[in-house]
Amino acid sequence: MKKINLLFKVFIGCCLMLFSQQGMAQSHYKNEAEVKGVTTSGAYQITLSPHIIARCKDDLSDIRIVDQAGKPVPYILQKDLPINSRHTFIEFPISNGAAAKGQTSIIIRNENFTAIKTLCLQIRNNDVERSINIMGSDDNTEWYAISENIILIGSTNSNSYYEQCIPIPLSNYRFFQITVNGKNKTPLNILRAGIYTDDQVSGKYQQLTPPVISQKDSSGISHIKLKFDDNYVVNKLHLVVEGSKFYKRDVRCYAVDEHGSHFIASAQLNSNNPTDIMLATRAKQIDIEIFNQDNPALKVISADAYQLSQSLLSYLEANKKYHIAFGDTNAMAPNYDLGFFTDSLGKNLKAASLGLITLKTDHTVAQPAKPAFNFTYLMWGAITVILLILAFFTYKMTSEVKARNS
Repeated sequence: MKKINLLFKVFIGCCLMLFSQQGMAQSHYKNEAEVKGVTTSGAYQITLSPHIIARCKDDLSDIRIVDQAGKPVPYILQKDLPINSRHTFIEFPISNGAAAKGQTSIIIRNENFTAIKTLCLQIRNNDVERSINIMGSDDNTEWYAISENIILIGSTNSNSYYEQCIPIPLSNYRFFQITVNGKNKTPLNILRAGIYTDDQVSGKYQQLTPPVISQKDSSGISHIKLKFDDNYVVNKLHLVVEGSKFYKRDVRCYAVDEHGSHFIASAQLNSNNPTDIMLATRAKQIDIEIFNQDNPALKVISADAYQLSQSLLSYLEANKKYHIAFGDTNAMAPNYDLGFFTDSLGKNLKAASLGLITLKTDHTVAQPAKPAFNFTYLMWGAITVILLILAFFTYKMTSEVKARNS
């Protein structure tokens, strides 16, 4: 029985060693590109070109930044969206204001006469309750009432300050005066005053190599083929057409691959309001149908294709060489601590560029030295022998048990 247990442990150990070797051998990166422009240590943004993304998995989980020693360097993958919402604080200058004896007041300058309906104050932490009055003026001399007896509630949060946004009637005075009610009240420490704006910002795009265009018109439908020089991710198409001064035509788009044609988007071409066709596909060929009905066919004279920008954010050190490795279909997305520090890393980013794509010579990242002798066949042979011995001892033990019972 002890011999069987020992052999079983040896068998498990051999299996683990074999699977470990196979797992290591599966970590292959086919391509690489040199990282350029790292002159000082700091946070860098490395924009990925469409040709690099075309050679990666769809989720870009097979990209690695590698240093000169062959060790992976943590990074954050940043992807642009077609429309980004941006919440921005616009600060107004503050100065001391005149108020009744024993009262405290500040004056906020709205230099652009912006119409506001919410005034936000950032105040140092306190545990008191105050009420304030807000007045407005265009010349800093004549003041007019806006709101009165607004309660400011104290806070003691972990940031050393808190924020209170005060709704007010829509006003575009150049000056706003805030007065703390009550004589001889200890003043509050108002750090900043201003407003928040919500903007929608279009994502950044990179233009792809122009496709080769072919067109065939039949039965009221124009069939257009766009053939690219690589298997690009395509997020936007802009078609320039001719053939009619006024038009309004429905459009359907299909991605073509080795499995056939797949519908990806519908849109409308309109002479009054030219629009881009928004997509989310990876394709080397895109087929487009323009439904002309009884109208003269539209001819596509050019097609501009775009891809949303994607980049890597990483902390890189001066006097070190880096490259990115990519193109491993078996790679899994890395899990770096750096993902918890996106806000910190995103400040004061420097730009780094990438060189030409080259075939990676060893196709591996941070692999141990290859042994002079391939132990795979020896390992399989050892496992086979151990299995035979286990089978023999099992048969022998079973026979002995049967003999005792009889």
